[in-house]
Amino acid sequence: MDRSFQLTSPDHPGLLLRTAGEDDLENLRLWKNANKQYFFFQGTIRSEMQQEWFAAYRRREHDYMFIVNADGSEIGCMGVRLQDGTCDIYNVILGRREAGRKGFMSRALLLMCSFARRYGTSVSLKVLRENPAVEWYRRNGFRQAGEGKGHLVLELHTSQFSPCAIEEQGLGGGVAEGR
Repeated sequence: MDRSFQLTSPDHPGLLLRTAGEDDLENLRLWKNANKQYFFFQGTIRSEMQQEWFAAYRRREHDYMFIVNADGSEIGCMGVRLQDGTCDIYNVILGRREAGRKGFMSRALLLMCSFARRYGTSVSLKVLRENPAVEWYRRNGFRQAGEGKGHLVLELHTSQFSPCAIEEQGLGGGVAEGR
């Protein structure tokens, strides 16, 4: 299924989220491997593993991996799965360290959560306790909703969330449909 589209917001000029394609697999693999200590799967992802993941990802109807583009540069990625009225965030990775501390990833998260909230009542994620991103998520409106062995469950608090305006454009030229 082709579901290539991009998200922008007039509230955040220069920021673009576009769905990942096959050309992005190597960057995704390298970014994840460079940060593997912060994820549940801490093994090294080989190219064939990345291809298998992508094939499965393409079969899941409401699963979106976005490439974060800030001022014309691809700086990272983030994904969201939409199912049964909930939104699960995963694989938030700053791939280019030099882009850090400029607020791009926070604005990208806001844009993706604004998109996700159209389709679900709650937005949550699981993160390893020792992941330094825990504090970043808290600064971006997430609060602890539970915990498991070695990880926290964080949920976006709607009282601290103001969605931004979203412009959704199909990469084929038209507005993306069917979600």
